[in-house]
Amino acid sequence: MPSYYDIIGVNRKTTLRELNEAFFRRAFKTHPAHQHQNAEEMQYLFELICEAFSVLRQPKSRFNYDRALKENPLSGESVRVPLQPGQAGKVFDHTLDQFIDSRIDSGLSFETSYKELLGMGCPAAVAREAVDAIQAGRAEQDRAASKRMFWHGFAAFIIGSLITLYSFRFV
Repeated sequence: MPSYYDIIGVNRKTTLRELNEAFFRRAFKTHPAHQHQNAEEMQYLFELICEAFSVLRQPKSRFNYDRALKENPLSGESVRVPLQPGQAGKVFDHTLDQFIDSRIDSGLSFETSYKELLGMGCPAAVAREAVDAIQAGRAEQDRAASKRMFWHGFAAFIIGSLITLYSFRFV
């Protein structure tokens, strides 16, 4: 069995950002939402990719995996950390949510985020949903900022009025 690095298609010195991009490229290609002719094999590959990513994305588990792989370099199977049934979809959804959250705060254009997702092999419908979530997140941030601005302005008005009233006492 190949190592988790081989499954995702990265080397051992890869950064977390590169790991995320490689994960999305592989996961989107094998995602069960696609209509694959060999659905069972693609489901297995998708779960294996999510399993590899869940280990490699966390520094401690990645360190332990690397150490175990050094001790037994010929067999990636002996150092597997299988996911529970149904966890692969959760790993994928959680990682996609993190991608969306990072784009909400980044200030990148929606078109750039959309093209980035398509470049990673994301189906157009999923990319559109992700961009819609980014737009909704930014709109929520804008509403929250508007409320803060209103209350800051209101507080400044009240304080200014109180200072003005107080200063007339001494005239």
